[in-house]
Amino acid sequence: MLQRRKPLKILLVEDDVVDVMGFKRALRKSGLECSFEQCSNGKEALELLKTKQEHDVPIVVSDLKMPIMDGITLLQEIRKDPRLQKSPVFILSSSDARQDVEMAYRSFATGYVVKPGDSAGLSRFLGFLKQYGEFCESP
Repeated sequence: MLQRRKPLKILLVEDDVVDVMGFKRALRKSGLECSFEQCSNGKEALELLKTKQEHDVPIVVSDLKMPIMDGITLLQEIRKDPRLQKSPVFILSSSDARQDVEMAYRSFATGYVVKPGDSAGLSRFLGFLKQYGEFCESP
C-alpha cells in the first residue's frame, strides 16, 4: 500500500518579478499542495539550500540567466555539495539555445524546460512537477 507523500516542496530561483508572479498565479490556480519559496539569484538559493536538512530539500526550479549567480553555476554548486547533489534541479528558461540546453544536461540538470508563453503551459509544467513528486522516489 502506497503511503501518502508529504506535500511537494518547490524552490523557484527567478529574478524576473513578472515571471515570479506568473508562477505563483499558476501555482494557486493549479491547486497543487506544496510549500513554495523563492530566491532571486543562485547565490541566495544556494545559501538557503545549505540551511535545509537533507530530507527537506525542495525541487529546485531555476532560471538560467540571473545576476550574481546564474542557473548553471547554481546547478554545478548543488552537484558539488554531497548533501545537495541528489536534489532534483529543473532549469526553466526562456532560452532554447542548443548550447544552454547541452550545458544544463552536462551539469546534470534533472530537466530543461523552455518557459511556456502562456499560463496553460506553466500549468502543464506544474502538473508534471506534481507527477514527478508522486512517482519518483527521493534518495
